[in-house]
Amino acid sequence: MKKFFVFLLSLLTIITFTVKVYAVIPSGYTAVSFSNGGNNFIYSDNPESFGVTPNDLFYLWGASLNTTPKDVEMYHILYNGWNSNNKLMVGIAIRNSNNSPVTITFKGSGNAWDIQSNQSANALVKTPGILRDYFNASYTSVTIPAYSTQVVYAINTNFVTGNYKFVFIRAQFQSSLSSNVWMRLFVAGENKINSTTFLNDLFNISSPNAPGTTNTFTGELSHTQNITTLDANVKTTYRFCEWPRPLSNINEYTGVVTYKSGGLDVNAGIFGVVYKININNANGKRIKITPDWSNKDRQYATILYRLNGSSWTVGSTISYGQCWYISLGTNNSATFDFVLPGGNYGNYDISFD
Repeated sequence: MKKFFVFLLSLLTIITFTVKVYAVIPSGYTAVSFSNGGNNFIYSDNPESFGVTPNDLFYLWGASLNTTPKDVEMYHILYNGWNSNNKLMVGIAIRNSNNSPVTITFKGSGNAWDIQSNQSANALVKTPGILRDYFNASYTSVTIPAYSTQVVYAINTNFVTGNYKFVFIRAQFQSSLSSNVWMRLFVAGENKINSTTFLNDLFNISSPNAPGTTNTFTGELSHTQNITTLDANVKTTYRFCEWPRPLSNINEYTGVVTYKSGGLDVNAGIFGVVYKININNANGKRIKITPDWSNKDRQYATILYRLNGSSWTVGSTISYGQCWYISLGTNNSATFDFVLPGGNYGNYDISFD
């Protein structure tokens, strides 16, 4: 699913240890029970990889907007279907179908990178920084007149002949009106971008028209947080971000509102969702986070995290057999948040020492 090239990076604050290989969660692990929090979350990864020509306009996914925020995350690898240096736009357009203006409050972060083949070569090291910048971003707003459509957030880039383009976006949108406001995620080639009917054409497409695949997910979740409480005095191991399918945890994969038929019916790995861990007896303890190195395709791993509501931190990139240790401070309780960034595989094991 998520594959990546080998990167030679400096590895900071890394602890090496011996990893046991398991096919499924063994009896020594303790199941975690989650509750959901935050707002709705649209994740777009089906198809993960597809070709784009100058004449193409792909409607990837859509949803209604109202006065409650919705998050969007887009993870796509696009190949040059025309083999020339054509323009490319990937983003989110919003239509106001009301007879009065609507104010859209939003924030976002994203970028596009040239890669050499059908692999998310830059994802492992690029997605954590995009996510960090999104969480730390300030909100802005735009007013869309009555019965009008605008591109509210997008990445504008160019294909390079012979290269793929990896595009990653994380954003959030909220409408000042409670109904008749619609959001569509899209990819557009140069001729469509330059067309005077571009936005009308986008919203005239009856249903998502990018070719789907069976092993990726596009859809909407009812939450942006998986929340649980753990005791740092308990000597056990928990498996988070269960991948590729749910194995033992309770409510980790609940809350799928809609999904693209023909693909996965869950966001396998729970990419982009914040895991919020409330920790009791945290005083003087460390949290240990260990990627499941039994996956033969996994050679490196990354993470985004924060402690006690501080600024989000991109963790050091680690390699086979290594883990992260993070001190929990001197208070009896702590809150540790982390996100599985795109380009990784799931199965992150959690314990305390």
